[in-house]
Amino acid sequence: MTEKLGLTHKEAVILLDAVFAPFMQRWQSDSRLAPLITDKKRYYHFLAEMAHTLGALLHGAGDPLTHIRTLCQEAQDVGLPLAAVEDYAHQFLEAFEQWVAQADDAMLHDGRDVVLARVAQLKREQLHCVDDQSAFVMADSEHMDAAIDSMHNITAGREAISAQAFLAEGHLDEDIIERIVDDINTLTSELYFYGDFDESYAQFVINHLEEFSLALDATMEFDDLSWAVRQFIHVLKNLPKQLDPALAQSIKQLTDQVVEDLAGWVNHVLVDQDAQDIHYLDAALMASVKQIALMLGVPLEERETVPPSAPPAQAAGEADEDDFIVF
Repeated sequence: MTEKLGLTHKEAVILLDAVFAPFMQRWQSDSRLAPLITDKKRYYHFLAEMAHTLGALLHGAGDPLTHIRTLCQEAQDVGLPLAAVEDYAHQFLEAFEQWVAQADDAMLHDGRDVVLARVAQLKREQLHCVDDQSAFVMADSEHMDAAIDSMHNITAGREAISAQAFLAEGHLDEDIIERIVDDINTLTSELYFYGDFDESYAQFVINHLEEFSLALDATMEFDDLSWAVRQFIHVLKNLPKQLDPALAQSIKQLTDQVVEDLAGWVNHVLVDQDAQDIHYLDAALMASVKQIALMLGVPLEERETVPPSAPPAQAAGEADEDDFIVF
């Protein structure tokens, strides 16, 4: 390893021992990776991309996600199971993160917090390999990025609305609040009886979230959150007929987390009313839905210029400045 990989000689030696070596030993004994290990040229290129990833994280030069995706391409080229590569990529980042947390300050020229923030950002990014055949997914990803950015910008560009202030104005009557709370409580209390990510699990989540979404539509202030929930439902209604067991388990964990996030939002906004901004979940939820959609290869729907809950009399050209519009 040299500085061409984004690492100094000293960094390369230390990381080889602390991060790379344990993984290299495990790879040697993992039969799934045999096609890569036996192709020395490709194997060294694979290691070089991993080094590039760490160099980008340490020094902020280059895009680490680009190198992660190159790793996925290397795996595809030799017919490796992508789920195995994705799993190792996540573990590799975890190992590097642990090293950063304990490393000497002298090794972290940009500062420990900065490097850890880069790692956290990469872990939040889409680390999953996308097949070239799913060209629509990439286009859809760009559309969703624009949607998520718009949610962020709208929230950042207006004064935060606290839960107490919002509910004090009477935007939701007690019956609707009770419906939302009861529905999400039933969903969370029974969700973990479903051990596998299958059609029955998906249908259970769909049934409850459809009611949840309809209740949110009672006020335009929840348009963004309601739309993200509807996209989540759309993904669950369009699952591939067959899923790799490892991928299905990962999807279930993410799906469970989406439900937990929604339950937390209900608690903070409608029950305890301690949320400082009722829109705190909007963009984050859409980002989670995007990640699940990309993993499953399910294209998301484009949002209408005027949200479905907008009054019929309001024309598209007369949309309020706070309306969320995606082109």
